[in-house]
Formats: sequence, C-alpha cells, structure tokens
Amino acid sequence: MNSTQDERWNDASFAAEMESMLKVRDAVLAGLEKARREGHVKSSLAAGVHIDGAPHSALLRLLQNKERELANFFIVSDVSVAGSLQQSAAGGTAQISANLEWSMEFQVQDVEVVLRPASGHKCPRCWTYRRQTTEEEVCGRCHEALRDV
Repeated sequence: MNSTQDERWNDASFAAEMESMLKVRDAVLAGLEKARREGHVKSSLAAGVHIDGAPHSALLRLLQNKERELANFFIVSDVSVAGSLQQSAAGGTAQISANLEWSMEFQVQDVEVVLRPASGHKCPRCWTYRRQTTEEEVCGRCHEALRDV
C-alpha cells in the first residue's frame, strides 16, 4: 500500500455498493448495444430503464436511494425503480413492457431490469427525453441553464 494514501478512501461498504451498481450499469449498457444493433435506438438517450425487485432486496434499496442519479449513470433519459415484484409475482416487469414498441428484460442479481423506449419528447438542446417537454421547447434543466446565460 502507498504510504501517502489517505485511509479515509478505504471504504469497503462503498466499494461493495459501487461494484453492485456497476454490474447493473454493465447489463444496461450491454442491453443498449443490443438495442442499437437491432435498430431500436440510435442513441442511449432514446431509452429508459425500469428496475423492479422484491422490497427486501439490498440491491433494490441501494438503487432506490440513488434513483435520481441513475439516468446519468446509465446514460439514458429516465429511470424508475419500484419494489413490487413480491406483490405482483404473476405480472412483474411484463406489465411494464406489454404495450411498448420494443423492450428488453434481464435479471441482475435479484432485480429485474427492463430497457424500453424513453417517454416524452426529445429536448432539442440536450437530447434527453422528458415528459414535461413539448417538441419545440427545451427541458426544465436546459431552461434553467439558458436562463443563467
């Protein structure tokens, strides 16, 4: 070990959390590549992710706690995280993907991940899809950034 290394950086619980999140991210990125090859998306921002699992899942709780950052982490337009698989074992994520033009479902540890088209309209400035945006206007995030210019 480097003698100049700050011991505060040695956080085993954070490392374990990050390793779990990276496994989910790797699966999402692999799914995005498959969606590109199959012609479903040209950009990862044209996709959204839905994650579901049993409420007692440690990975699901971690992802719920990080839900606001996951769209940037996965490089997609939107992410939703639920904890309903135990209650709806007969339906699960199949209900999410039933009415979509395309979707991909896969398992990562004890959570189910659904890759699907992003919902909403594409922001002409940042290219993310937002529900509150019309085709002609920029999203709220871009509006705030442009207001400060």
